Amino acid sequence: MITSKELAALAGVSQSTVSRCLNDSPLVSEKTRARVKALAEQYSFTFNSAARGLKTNRSGAVGYVFSENFESFTKNVAQSTLYYSIRQQLYQYELDLIPIFDNHFPSDSREMSNIEQYIRNRRVDGLVVNRTSLDPRLLELLYQNKMPCIFVYDPDDGAPYSFVIASNHIRSGQLVGNAFAEKGYDRFIEVLGIEGRADVARKHAGFVSALEAHGLSISPERMFYGKYDFESGYQIASQQINAFREANACFVHNDIMALGVMKALHEHSVRIPEDLAIIGHDNIEMADWFYPRLSTISVNYDRISSLCADWMAEALRDESVLQEERKVIINGELVIRDTF
Repeated sequence: MITSKELAALAGVSQSTVSRCLNDSPLVSEKTRARVKALAEQYSFTFNSAARGLKTNRSGAVGYVFSENFESFTKNVAQSTLYYSIRQQLYQYELDLIPIFDNHFPSDSREMSNIEQYIRNRRVDGLVVNRTSLDPRLLELLYQNKMPCIFVYDPDDGAPYSFVIASNHIRSGQLVGNAFAEKGYDRFIEVLGIEGRADVARKHAGFVSALEAHGLSISPERMFYGKYDFESGYQIASQQINAFREANACFVHNDIMALGVMKALHEHSVRIPEDLAIIGHDNIEMADWFYPRLSTISVNYDRISSLCADWMAEALRDESVLQEERKVIINGELVIRDTF
């Protein structure tokens, strides 16, 4: 078995190019990728995170902290999409991405959370956090261990986080409100995400502000909080079917809930979009699978994951980066399909 340096020499490329080729990066040509992969197969080359850790005193892995309400990769599709996208980007830097599930329950008697165990045992070199907040004690522990921490979700207002890459959820809500108003809709219903979350509040605020700019409004009786999953969307629409019949436009805070809403409306013979227009959020692949195809707000996962991987690699290479503060807010785009 050969090293990445030896493989690079054989192929006549740099070690970083070897990494990109083996992880199908679009930054190198198809011809170069094929040549490097053929040599890697010929000499039985594989990346070895453990061996790298022995040389650099690092694990070669980054931890990905899922949200508190994460249930599974099949139910929480948007989070799963972002996780796999960041994982692919980190491979270009020969870094692995390890999922960390730390959902606490009332009967949980552990003295130390999974996140803390990963940090204290140095099983990861840094964290990517898909949450609105993290325990200040854990942030202090990360700081003491000189581990970078990047938030890839809306943080709580005023949170002192140094590295944030978030979607512009206020603008997302505004895009939906403007689209409805400009097409003449005037009776609205909203299926929100989990109550109390910053992203939910911001989507709603943007939606309301856009409606108000057109002299429109939404009644609090037409706002229903879900759990960001298919079942809650289905149950809300089934239980509140009369409210849905009275509306002519519906904003659902994520696509999975929107698909649940659409199933319930179909069962109650509510036509989409003739009786009710629907716009979701996230632009997951499934939004384009079924008919009518779901109109939605597209989130630029490629941009988020690319920035996240670049920042993480830079911080691990140069500890002075940890003293910086970086915050990028990424705009979504309205994708019009059959439900609008």
